[in-house]
Amino acid sequence: MELGRSALVAFGVALLVGLVVTPLVRRAAVGASLLDEPGGRKIHVRAIPRLGGAAMLVAVGAALAAVLGLSAALAGSSPVNSAFVATVVGVVIVGGVGLIDDLRDLPPVAKLGGQIAGAVAVVWLGLSIDSIIVPWGAIDLGPLGPILTVIWLVAVVNAVNLIDGLDGLAGGVALIAAAAFAALAWMLGATGVLLPLAAGAGAVLAFLAYNRPPALIIMGDAGSMFLGMLLGCGAVALGAAPGRHLALVAAVVALGVPLFDMTWAVVRRLAAGRSVFAADSGHIHHRLLHHGLSQTQAAALLVGVSALLGLVAVIIGR
Repeated sequence: MELGRSALVAFGVALLVGLVVTPLVRRAAVGASLLDEPGGRKIHVRAIPRLGGAAMLVAVGAALAAVLGLSAALAGSSPVNSAFVATVVGVVIVGGVGLIDDLRDLPPVAKLGGQIAGAVAVVWLGLSIDSIIVPWGAIDLGPLGPILTVIWLVAVVNAVNLIDGLDGLAGGVALIAAAAFAALAWMLGATGVLLPLAAGAGAVLAFLAYNRPPALIIMGDAGSMFLGMLLGCGAVALGAAPGRHLALVAAVVALGVPLFDMTWAVVRRLAAGRSVFAADSGHIHHRLLHHGLSQTQAAALLVGVSALLGLVAVIIGR
C-alpha cells in the first residue's frame, strides 16, 4: 500500500477506534474509582476519570496493526524499519510506565527511571541524533549523539506532561505537533515515524472529542508520556532523514510551547532552591488564568500559538 494512503488509513482507524474506546475506558475508570480528584494545584472542580491515555494507546495499536495487516495482504512494501520499531517500543515502554502511574501513583524517581529506560531502548534500536545541521554544515556528534538523544526524549516526555494542565491543552498542542511532524516526515521521506505519527494524531483527535471543556476524561500520565515519546522520536527521525536541512530545528519550533514551559519551570524551581520535581502553579497556563483568562481562553490561546509554530516548522523544515 502506498505510504501516503497508509498514513491516512492509520489516522482514520485510530480516530474511529478512539471515538469508540474512549467512552468505554471512561466508564471503566469511573467504575474502578480511577479518578483525578480536585484540589491543590488542580484547576478542575470535580473528579474526572484519568485513563484517557489508555484509550489512545489502544487506538494507535489498532491503527498500526490494521496498516501492517493491509500491507501484508496487498503484498505492498512494509512500513517497518528500525525507526518504526524504535518508536513503537519507546512509546509502549513509556506509555506503560505512565499507565502504571495512573493506576498506582509512582514516585517521581520511578517515573523518570521508566522514561530513561524507554529513551535508552529507542537509541539501542537505532534511532539517534548523530549530527546537527548548522548554516555552515553538519556537526558530527559522535558518541555524544546517543546521550543527547536520551536527554532530548526525556525532556520532550516531561514537557508534554507538564503542559497537561487545562482541558484540551496538552491534546491540542500534541495534535498540532504530530500533524506538523507527519507532514515533514512525508515530505522528507522519514517513513519509519510517519505511520505512528499519523495514528497518534488520529488518537489524540478522538480523545479531544471527550476532553474539550468541560472534560469528560483526562489523558493522565499514560497519555502525556506516550505523546511526549512519540513526538520526541518523531523529531529525532526527522533530524536523521535524507535532505533534512533544518528539520530538527523545525521540530524544536513545533514543540515551542511545551519546551519553553518546561525550561522555565526548571529555571524557576532551581532559582527558588527547590527540587525540579516539586510541582508549582507557575506554568504558562496558570499565569494566563491569573491574568483573567478563562480555562477555555487560555487553552485556545496556547493551542493557537502552537498552530502558528507548527506552520512555521513545516515551512522551515521542508
